[in-house]
Amino acid sequence: MTGKRNAVTFSFKVQVCFLLVIALLLAGFFAVMFSILQKQCTRVMESYNKNIITGISESFSVINESAEKQGMRIIKLPVATSLIYRESDDQSRHALEIHQLGREFDTIAYLDSAVTYNDATGAFEFYRCSAADSARVIENIRSGGKKFYPYTPYITEQTRADGSHGTVITYYCYDYLRDDTMKGVVAINIRQEWLENILGSADADGINIMLCDNNGEIVYNYKKPGEAQVGYNDRLAANPGGSFRARSD
Repeated sequence: MTGKRNAVTFSFKVQVCFLLVIALLLAGFFAVMFSILQKQCTRVMESYNKNIITGISESFSVINESAEKQGMRIIKLPVATSLIYRESDDQSRHALEIHQLGREFDTIAYLDSAVTYNDATGAFEFYRCSAADSARVIENIRSGGKKFYPYTPYITEQTRADGSHGTVITYYCYDYLRDDTMKGVVAINIRQEWLENILGSADADGINIMLCDNNGEIVYNYKKPGEAQVGYNDRLAANPGGSFRARSD
């Protein structure tokens, strides 16, 4: 009787050990599979994020190239040359030139506003904006010539008449400097709605995309749009401009 019990006990132990071995093997198998799937998912997400970032950078490059070409085209127009370099103050001719140049501005995609400056007369003209809106642009024209390269995109924060804030991409189109002042300039402000729509779609997928300049400085953060602009002018380095690139945090 005792022998039978011992045989049953031994058989039971063998079965338990066998089941434990199977359980350990299965656990190891599932752990390996989980690790493989996790790595695969990580690679897929990294590839997805990379594609989104590449798409945003390419979209910005298209708008950037278009704005640069439009700026170069406009500043070479006789009406623009006369408006920003003329030394005489002919009011009737001045009004006509402003009207004609305004029609040219209307052809620019995503245009927010524009500012012209004539260093000879000290006159600023504002299109779709006011002097209050363009305080930062005016400051940069008067004293930022050595920092703000021509036909190059810069993030600018504007203060509207109602006290609200808006962010635009500014292109300073000019050919000459006098000391640190742009001698004659057409400053073109491009809206950021197109960019915000793209960044918003990425944010909906849980990806926060930020724009950086060539120095790696964050110039626009979708989740904190005003944060990067604080002190940005003071952080401009030797070559701050160029086509911005996107990155995720």
